[in-house]
Amino acid sequence: RRLAKKSRDFDVADSIRDELYDSYFIVIDDRTKEWSVEDHGQSSSSSSSDESPQESKVDNATDNIDEALDEALDDIFGELDADNEQSDMDDQDNAEEEEEEEEEEEVEDSTESPESLEKLTVPELKEKLREVGLPVSGRKAELIERLTTAASS
Repeated sequence: RRLAKKSRDFDVADSIRDELYDSYFIVIDDRTKEWSVEDHGQSSSSSSSDESPQESKVDNATDNIDEALDEALDDIFGELDADNEQSDMDDQDNAEEEEEEEEEEEVEDSTESPESLEKLTVPELKEKLREVGLPVSGRKAELIERLTTAASS
């Protein structure tokens, strides 16, 4: 079922899910990554000593199936989680690279020539000053001088 879902063959995955339900009354919840066995009118005894040998065998078989399915689903969802973690790590690496590029751009922006700074508006100049931690008060010429002085030091 995992392989069918991974290859985006959802019809096969759904048919496997339906077969598990029809044959074993196993309900799979993909959102919570849980499964359960539904009780379909099977009589339950008030005491295990009142069980017949046949009922005991059925209970043992059910327990074995439960354990096997738990292990299988843990393996399946563990692999999916590992795939998701790898994807998350790749996304984090990409985000870090983008941050580094932005920091490099900021450094490049802060080392602009006075001529290019002249083309900027006062609010843009003040934003550049905030980025480098300098005072933002004063006239446009003072702001440009402050940025060029900071860039040269």
